[in-house]
Amino acid sequence: MERLRHADAGLFERLASMLARFADDFRELVRTARPYPPEQLDDRAQDNWEPLLSIAGC
Repeated sequence: MERLRHADAGLFERLASMLARFADDFRELVRTARPYPPEQLDDRAQDNWEPLLSIAGC
């Protein structure tokens, strides 16, 4: 199995293009999102999860 970090960068061109389009389409929605992380997480964990939950909410 080849390590991902050693893979040919060309393998990810389509994915990179799709992610760039997502960023353009949902930039404002992600920027203004205020998700509610699970209460059982401490403050630092909630801060770490907030951007991921914002993206997942799109």
